[in-house]
Amino acid sequence: MKKKILAAMLAACVVTAIPAGIGTATSVEGGIVQAVSAKDMVEEKKIDFFKLNAVIEKAEAKFQDDEYGIIYTEDSLQALENALVDAGYVRNNENATQIEVIEAADKLNEALAGLVIESAPAPEKELDLSELNAAIEKAEAKFQDDEYGIIYTEDSLQALENALVDA
Repeated sequence: MKKKILAAMLAACVVTAIPAGIGTATSVEGGIVQAVSAKDMVEEKKIDFFKLNAVIEKAEAKFQDDEYGIIYTEDSLQALENALVDAGYVRNNENATQIEVIEAADKLNEALAGLVIESAPAPEKELDLSELNAAIEKAEAKFQDDEYGIIYTEDSLQALENALVDA
């Protein structure tokens, strides 16, 4: 916020101190003021790949599930592979926009949700899910924290939601 205010103040100073135009230097009370373009004053936005990178990592891990005896249908695995390839193109595209990054992450999440298990190993014994259930309850409680004035970032909440879906 301070950067935006400072940039606006600088722009006002440049406009009043240098009426000759952008890109010129003018002497003002013994000092020289260099005009800068509006483009230079606006800080470039950086693309946030955090969510996309997390989903790519999650998707790549699904290709190792066969080591644990989990086999997905060929169609659902192919859809995941296609979405993963597309997400890789977006991640490696230096001209990608934030919208493209978000869309790629969403499509990859859809492909992950669309995975269909063809076969899985039968459990050898009954599983104790008490620790998992306790962790799920604790994670779900984080979504209520805003009632107490605790606000989390959108990316961290999305990561938590993804983990809950997996759990």
